[in-house]
Amino acid sequence: MTKSLCYICAFLMLTACSELTLDSEGGEGQDSESYGKADQWDKLNDPDRFVRYLDEELVYTLADLPLEGRAKKRAWPASYWPTYEDSTNARWLGAETLSPMEKYDLVFNGWVPPEDFMSLQPRQVDCADTSFDPEYYQVIGPAARWMSEHRGHWRTHDGLDNDNDGKIDECSGHEGIGVWWGLCHAWTPASLLEDEPLYPVTIKGVTFEISDLKALMITAYDYSRAMVVGGRCKTDSVERDENGRIINIECRDTNAGTFHVILTNFLGLLELGFAEDRTYDAQVWNQPVDSYVIESLREVSESEAIALLVTDPSTVMSYPYNDQAKSFVEVIVDVKYVVESRPMSEPITDNHHRYLRDDLYHYILELDGDGQIIGGEWINGSAESSFGHFSQQPDFLWLPRGPLSNPIANGPQGMVDPRKNPHVSYSEVKRLFLKSQDPN
Repeated sequence: MTKSLCYICAFLMLTACSELTLDSEGGEGQDSESYGKADQWDKLNDPDRFVRYLDEELVYTLADLPLEGRAKKRAWPASYWPTYEDSTNARWLGAETLSPMEKYDLVFNGWVPPEDFMSLQPRQVDCADTSFDPEYYQVIGPAARWMSEHRGHWRTHDGLDNDNDGKIDECSGHEGIGVWWGLCHAWTPASLLEDEPLYPVTIKGVTFEISDLKALMITAYDYSRAMVVGGRCKTDSVERDENGRIINIECRDTNAGTFHVILTNFLGLLELGFAEDRTYDAQVWNQPVDSYVIESLREVSESEAIALLVTDPSTVMSYPYNDQAKSFVEVIVDVKYVVESRPMSEPITDNHHRYLRDDLYHYILELDGDGQIIGGEWINGSAESSFGHFSQQPDFLWLPRGPLSNPIANGPQGMVDPRKNPHVSYSEVKRLFLKSQDPN
């Protein structure tokens, strides 16, 4: 998928996805030199950023925050529509059944395929058969062609050496396309905000199956509006000091205190899901966060907090990371997030639990004299506990607010706006989704 980024960004069952294109709202950019976490959380990590457009106030008093919580509207699993498989132009039901984009073009874009269209073979993705019909890509409709060119495997048959290895259009290696590239950045907000389609929808004799409908909505969410907390780490090699604390300022957030405030307010008090980038390095793995359970929460002394965070606590006389902190709490929390699925013709509502995975986080909360959370630190010195294996900290958190309006199909000098597919209308897809709630 695209490697462009507008402020931030994006997963496959256990390993997959890529970065997204978000239109971030709410103020300052992510200048790490200006805002990087040193001690207390910074402007970029201020939890109030998450409620800037909501009629809500966050609770910061630790004693008032619930020990568990879950989103009332649960995000639905879906395929991440891999780039190397041609994204949402993949014929997931087999070579004889049109792709989601082909169906959309047929119904909504006035596309009339040539008589021999189904005899034309698209590029295969498994490299078992390298033959294909170039004419296929010349006669497909506008939505299918745009998706193939901008989010699909176009570079594997464009006559160029895209990965600079001296070979042109080789199938093996997919011309540099990572097998984890896909539309997770679009699936995440769509699944959080839209109701899962429950029944197939037939329009003009064309049947959109459950995963066809999901593919269309994911395509419509390819460029989303969102509130963001935390900055994006852009390095593959994250450096740590002797205590295991991340040195790279831009990779040190999301602050642990910020994470706890948002987790317990949104899932615990408001019952609202949100999105996270689960990995703190250059790769972006976006997931919907579903629920949490605090396994352990105990107040610790200043010296105990230091011992949990510092390799040689005998060399540290006072808590080094936040001089405003008056008390400290050690937290172990189990966080469940939603993973993706294969394309299928049935909804997943009744089997939602099968698509949940766990991250176990370990951190210190910093409290002021009134027991309010004012910051926190991730504990990186231990990887195991009686509760299980600890996960590394997430990178940034984001709260989707909806898809960005469709760009104009033809910009200056006839150029297509590259941000999202201009040939797929959110309003049309939304109508299909509403129809899919009714079996009739």
